[in-house]
Amino acid sequence: MMQVVPTVSPFAFAIDWTYRSTGSHAGADSGPGDPGRLPGLPDQSYIMCIMLKTKFSGSETKGDRCGTSNIQVETINTGVMVSGGDMVFEVEVKNLCPCTVRNVRLDGRGFASTVDVDPAVFHTDDGNFYLVNGGEPIASMATVSFRYAWDHFFEMTPKSLDVDGQC
Repeated sequence: MMQVVPTVSPFAFAIDWTYRSTGSHAGADSGPGDPGRLPGLPDQSYIMCIMLKTKFSGSETKGDRCGTSNIQVETINTGVMVSGGDMVFEVEVKNLCPCTVRNVRLDGRGFASTVDVDPAVFHTDDGNFYLVNGGEPIASMATVSFRYAWDHFFEMTPKSLDVDGQC
């Protein structure tokens, strides 16, 4: 059985190829006619890893300024349903920049909710754009979250931010 499992991180890309023999020769070498074995290899699992270092457009050092690519927005369906049948979603806005940022704005075109959203955490700034955390600082690796309810999730993408002070 061949199985490919890709794993992506900001620092590396890895592909694991796992071969697991289905033969019954328990460690003996097989001939080329055994479809469950790699010729010349014992009956066990093998892993080959390929690591490629990549640099993304986002900042990785404190000397560089941060941009919208350093803001991660994740929407999670909580599985909770409110009266009226709308699903509750939780939005987590995480600052991946090594610097503190403020005035984080998300593009949330069409956003609506049947439950109140704390305006200190998320409120409209200009119809389609929404200010996160009231424009207040969000520390490096910190997350600001809020919940809303609707019959579907809304895609939200970072639109703008300010780096707080020297970075």
